[in-house]
Amino acid sequence: MALSAVIQSASRDATANRLLALLAPNDFGRLAINLEQVRLPVREILYQPDEPITHVYFPTTGCGSMIRTMEEGAVEVGTIGVEGFVGIPVVLSADAGPACGRGQVAGGGGDWRGALRTPDMVA
Repeated sequence: MALSAVIQSASRDATANRLLALLAPNDFGRLAINLEQVRLPVREILYQPDEPITHVYFPTTGCGSMIRTMEEGAVEVGTIGVEGFVGIPVVLSADAGPACGRGQVAGGGGDWRGALRTPDMVA
């Protein structure tokens, strides 16, 4: 399948995630080549605190959580649904964050996982 066809298909399917839907076509195209459609795994750790975040997740039907562990126990410090993505520390140019990312609520599938910091995303 041609790259333009892959981007168009991804664009249609990804619009269930509001953040991806807001991207300009050129910006989405740069990101789309690094996206793959996955099912956001419930209760699976997507990244650990203070460890490199290699992928971000754009939910389309379920949601993810950011969990912070403290002396008193673990607390959910953020819930991310169709309006955003799991892996927010990367927006701040951080390779890691103080909380873990976890799949929280099962959806119908069709979520998107994107690899980060590939050479074409840096330019």
